[in-house]
Amino acid sequence: IESVSPNNKTAMESKRGILKKSDTAEDKGGSMGIKWDEEVIKEHDLHRGQVAKIPEPKTPYRDESDEDEDVDDGAPDTVEINKHLSEAEENARKNALEFHSKAVEKLSEQLRSKGDALRDEDDDEEDEEERKRRLEFKKKMKSHYKGEFNAAKLLKKYE
Repeated sequence: IESVSPNNKTAMESKRGILKKSDTAEDKGGSMGIKWDEEVIKEHDLHRGQVAKIPEPKTPYRDESDEDEDVDDGAPDTVEINKHLSEAEENARKNALEFHSKAVEKLSEQLRSKGDALRDEDDDEEDEEERKRRLEFKKKMKSHYKGEFNAAKLLKKYE
């Protein structure tokens, strides 16, 4: 690299801009656009120097022949893992459904026993028509809720 001094001709030239100054009529009107002074650009590039190249380690590469080797390292296959995982999820769903159905049965039994105790007190006051109507209503209600319970069971099964 040359040293830049005020007496050196290249130093004076390097202080010039990279745009060409021209006195043509077209350039003054601005219709032609910008023209670059190629010599000055090359001179600036020389003064800047080269960009340093940084040596980087190579990216680890696994050859296709390595993949062909069947090395059993004791790790389970992903297909096998997914199979066991799906079985576990299915068992968890079944257990939850069984638990909920048992809880519903237990609660309904408790309600029935409390309802029977209350009914025994009110039996004397009810006449025959009201009792038939109430029993019919309970049958319809049980069949309705049983259908809803079965529908919910099916939905959970296919989720």
